Amino acid sequence: MTIHPFIPDFPDDLRTLLYELSHDPTTESIWLIGSRANSSATATSDWDFLVFSNIEPAYVSQGRADVDLLRVGPSGRVLTDGGCEREFRDFDWKLIDDRRASYFGAKKCRPGLQNVSESALERSVAFLVYRNV
Repeated sequence: MTIHPFIPDFPDDLRTLLYELSHDPTTESIWLIGSRANSSATATSDWDFLVFSNIEPAYVSQGRADVDLLRVGPSGRVLTDGGCEREFRDFDWKLIDDRRASYFGAKKCRPGLQNVSESALERSVAFLVYRNV
């Protein structure tokens, strides 16, 4: 198990959640995305994570208002806590190196998002928090 070195900078309750996710045998990796990964967070910003799994995601109710988990299954289906569904290919995920990736888009499903041109979205950076090795 590999935990990213900046995990100690996360609040205690978030570290506990990440620890629990990392000990789920179906979790392959966890990536920090969104404003906290891209230096645009405010004091009230939530925490956004992509959780790659070796099984297809099942519906999970929204557990915390300050954390969004986007669960990605082997088929590329993405399911957020709360039930919003997307396809992972919509993210245009590209590894930069073994601890960073870039992607397009928004974390949540929004009506009409599939009609937004890729050029209208900014490429963002994701950081590896955990990898099951």
